[in-house]
Amino acid sequence: HPFGIVPLVLSSEETDVISNDAVFEFYKPPQIISAYPISGPHHGNTPVKVHGKFFRSTTEYLCHFGGISVPGEFLTVGSIVCPSPEMKNLGDDVVDVTITDRGANFTQESLSFTYVQPPTLKSLSPVHVFFEGGDSIAVTGHGFNSTEEVWCRFSSPLASVNGFGNIIKVRANFVLDNEHVVCASPSYPPINEQVEVFVALSTNGHDWSTNSLSIYYVPNLSISEVHPSLGTVEGGTIVSVFGTGFFEGDDLWCDFGAAGSMAAKLISYNKVS
Repeated sequence: HPFGIVPLVLSSEETDVISNDAVFEFYKPPQIISAYPISGPHHGNTPVKVHGKFFRSTTEYLCHFGGISVPGEFLTVGSIVCPSPEMKNLGDDVVDVTITDRGANFTQESLSFTYVQPPTLKSLSPVHVFFEGGDSIAVTGHGFNSTEEVWCRFSSPLASVNGFGNIIKVRANFVLDNEHVVCASPSYPPINEQVEVFVALSTNGHDWSTNSLSIYYVPNLSISEVHPSLGTVEGGTIVSVFGTGFFEGDDLWCDFGAAGSMAAKLISYNKVS
């Protein structure tokens, strides 16, 4: 029967009973086509957006992740959202996702959702980056075995004060393997001091690593004065270099042209020797 609402008539041999309030609706059952994200941690609560056809705002939906059911929330005729349920088995588990409407009609199609361990970060390199952004940051850790895009999140407690977005998410430039990812630092409104920013990583764009690590935004290196500005040809003159952007942990060298380079010693934020 074509979809739509029809009056419901009760018939007997003697008469037909018709009520304006008695109707029956023929409708198209929902179809599911895709979902995002398609992975998440075992503790659940990943918002999985299911795309398809013929979803209805007046219908209650149940989303089935394997044998566990959770309520689905209507978004549009082409999508609903389902929070992934908790999966107590801590292995990497792939479950089928299906939808029922009115608690009865299962979708003929099914999708896959993978439960994974959340990523953990071990180190970042470099730990000092410049305000204009674009520095490649090598992220090491484990659990980067993503079935989707990998994201890096940058956040700072000083962000709102300095005009920097509280949280900035960027797609990883490279996912080298399960333990190595490269992300580019976003730009930051420049100020004349060091700013700490926390980096976390996600393998589905929604759920984040169990820990975060720090990088520091710093002004570009600049030199304002060299004292003394001359020395003997025998070498050995202690030269103080004044400027900005000198930070502990930086690998600083003084380059004396054809005479060669010497390792510099950090004295302060604006002085090395």
